[in-house]
Amino acid sequence: LGVRLSGPFHPEAPWYDNTVPLMPFDLSAARNLLDQAGWVQDGAGGRRNQAGEPLIITITTSGGRDPAWVQAQAIIADAWKRLGVDVNIVTQEWNTYLDKTIVPFDFDTAIIGIETSKLEGKAKFMWHSDNTQSGGYNVANYREADELVDSFESAVDEVSRVQIGRALHRRIAEF
Repeated sequence: LGVRLSGPFHPEAPWYDNTVPLMPFDLSAARNLLDQAGWVQDGAGGRRNQAGEPLIITITTSGGRDPAWVQAQAIIADAWKRLGVDVNIVTQEWNTYLDKTIVPFDFDTAIIGIETSKLEGKAKFMWHSDNTQSGGYNVANYREADELVDSFESAVDEVSRVQIGRALHRRIAEF
């Protein structure tokens, strides 16, 4: 279905930095973080906060755009369920997904793909703080990448773009 990556770029893109370590997949550490955040296991295998409210995550995507996204939903949902988290899966038509979910930032977690092997014009769109408001696509609220994004967009030679793009990869991976 896919390949684990350390950042948002296609592994064959020149700005993919293969020196960035992969984030470990560690369910035990995730359980500990949930416990520390006050989402403790209840007797029925779920997680609840001190008020007794269950932890429920909704994973949203557009299945018509790429069937792999629906498969990814199932894999991600399984990991959450193994942690005792209730999971809702929502699949929407592409335009509805963009207009009602992504653009207004109305989601818990969303699966979306943007082709990043050609990054020109997309870096600002995805990672600049100018696009953190409703209607922008900086849905992760990155605010530490503006200088790199601006430098990437204004660089004229490929060598500089690759160096800046790899620095952007590292910055995003640190987020």
